[in-house]
Amino acid sequence: MKRYKRIFTIVVDSLGVGALPDAADYGDAGTDTLGHISQRMEQFHIPNLQKLGMANLHPLKQVEAVERPMGYFACLSEASAGKDTMTGHWEMMGLYITEPFQTFTENGFPKELIDELSERTGRVIIGNKSASGTEILEELAEEEIAFYVATGDCMDKAGAYGIQGMFARYVKGIAGDYNNVVGLPVGRLYQEAKEWLR
Repeated sequence: MKRYKRIFTIVVDSLGVGALPDAADYGDAGTDTLGHISQRMEQFHIPNLQKLGMANLHPLKQVEAVERPMGYFACLSEASAGKDTMTGHWEMMGLYITEPFQTFTENGFPKELIDELSERTGRVIIGNKSASGTEILEELAEEEIAFYVATGDCMDKAGAYGIQGMFARYVKGIAGDYNNVVGLPVGRLYQEAKEWLR
């Protein structure tokens, strides 16, 4: 067998090509991100992935398999327990995980972390769970809304609130790219985390 000096492994995270046998254990029975995208789109063009052999790996409605793919491909299943990104990445590096990681999706980040991050950045962090902004707003009590009004933060806003201000905790939803509208910029988060961990 030919030896290679360097191998590139490309991981397209969250672009699944079918459910794993244990998918139901994690609430994911019937998942097939790529297949479902292909089924629902009138046009679906992935020329580079097509050349690498994506449609050879997984039949797609609009994308033909290629006779001579430029890459090697395979569907892999985790041996480890868990479905999150970190579990998969750790396993690719040779670490077998026997107990699923605690993820923020189910449990939220620790309150101490959220409080510290909010204090250091001056940003209000709402929700702390995997949910739509609408769901989070519907959970708010009248006194929380009254608290916001009492801060005076709404007095200089044409719409009575600014999504980046105190009212961020009450926003039901965002149309468009979330990162263009709200949030702690990744660069700022990185700098804060780097300083914090010194």
